[in-house]
Amino acid sequence: MGFALASIQDSLGGTTFECYISEYLRTVVYRLPEVFTQSGEALVSVLQEESDFKISMVTEPLTYLKNDNFSDQYNVDATFSHALSEKFGNDAASSPDGIFIVIQVREDVNFFPAVDGQCIRTERGGNEVLLLVDCDDVSPPELVDRTGVINTTIAAVKMEFQIAAGVETILDSKCFVTDDDKCLFWYRPRLSSAHGTTSSPLTREEFTARVEASIETLQQLTDGIGSGRTGGKRRWRPEYGDRLGDLVEALQRDPLLDDAYLRLWFLRLCHTAEKFGDTCQWQFRNDMKDVRYYRDQVAHPGVDRINVAFLESFQKKLYTIIKSRIE
Repeated sequence: MGFALASIQDSLGGTTFECYISEYLRTVVYRLPEVFTQSGEALVSVLQEESDFKISMVTEPLTYLKNDNFSDQYNVDATFSHALSEKFGNDAASSPDGIFIVIQVREDVNFFPAVDGQCIRTERGGNEVLLLVDCDDVSPPELVDRTGVINTTIAAVKMEFQIAAGVETILDSKCFVTDDDKCLFWYRPRLSSAHGTTSSPLTREEFTARVEASIETLQQLTDGIGSGRTGGKRRWRPEYGDRLGDLVEALQRDPLLDDAYLRLWFLRLCHTAEKFGDTCQWQFRNDMKDVRYYRDQVAHPGVDRINVAFLESFQKKLYTIIKSRIE
């Protein structure tokens, strides 16, 4: 990382203190592009729920997160509630139309001892702020990597809602909770930071049907990645599960239209799709001749700009292929 604790302490000012951390809380809100429900439809459906992890699809994120009792982040973290109000207004009526995926994490970290100087009490905007520094000298509690299940969830939902565009991250808020119920913000210094089409509104019945299909597809993807084979009589090659996981990851796309980014993303997606096909009796070379031709153009000089519509059509073809292999 290239940052020493002493230099960070100097730059932040404030005072250090010791504490024990009991929980890690995180909430991520994604907006689905290209789809929305009929006006006034307040809908909530749970896709998956474990003791420390919950995935829901909702139409009013602010109302849902204020009232849901899975995580206490809304009450513990004042910045979280403020960020929600900024994003979605102060009441359900002012929330934007749309459909959202809400991912909530509530992870027990076994009273992690933050006693090596990594906790800093400082002031921001006249308010006291407690920070947990993550740098070369000290590290935060070891957390479960949720990347795989998040990617799989987004892929399943995009398949069932027929979405090819990138899914926008509206909010990603995280904090630690101490054993005396104080909110501790994760501070990771960085060298630098950088940073359509609409369809008819979905009825309640259509929304419910697609959510139910997303739940089934999510389970099938999870089973396929985990077991390396489908539940039917077909038997794929041993590396099927790994290749399916790679393809699900490659399907994830930032909602950017930067040409250089899209070129690299498209080439990677082609590569992982071809490798996946080798494991499950699907011939990428035969079935995707137009994609192969365009890939060759993109990989060499000659294509002025990426054709986004073509890329989105390719994704939807892959959705059909993947679903036919996991059912």
